[in-house]
Amino acid sequence: MKGRIVDYDYYSNRAVMEFEPSFADTYDKYYGKDVNVDIKLWRPKRSGAANRYMWVLVDRIAKNQHLTKNEVYRKEITEIGGVSDVLLMADEAVERFCKQWEANGLGWQTEVILLGDGRSNVIAYYGSSTFDRDQMTQLIENLIFEAEQLGIDTDTPDKQLGWASLMEEAK
Repeated sequence: MKGRIVDYDYYSNRAVMEFEPSFADTYDKYYGKDVNVDIKLWRPKRSGAANRYMWVLVDRIAKNQHLTKNEVYRKEITEIGGVSDVLLMADEAVERFCKQWEANGLGWQTEVILLGDGRSNVIAYYGSSTFDRDQMTQLIENLIFEAEQLGIDTDTPDKQLGWASLMEEAK
């Protein structure tokens, strides 16, 4: 839910917020109850069209390189900045954590760095379903760059359809 802090009273420790869309239903449901509040900067979500185009590019690269789409997608996820956390944990917790993390989806993956003292650093990557618009743009730009280096057409499916219909009309 998108909101904006519009006022804060230091003496009473109360904040006033505006919400989009209406907060009325949430207010009625939780009024008078303790709730967990997590405030972070709002970022626009990635679009469905961007997600579809990303998979078109992944498919084209996979076909060209004789790889699976999953291999291409998972590799590209690890190249995006700001889509992972590094966690320090006891070695005995690593396998269970990695299994649970990776169960979230295809792009949710882990890299383990053994420290040798009974602890490990685990790099936990988030899948693209969590990406904001900027992160999705970075993923698509990386895929476009890779595709162009391989001589792969990077036109969107809509643009290709447009070209095909223009070619048909020209005949």
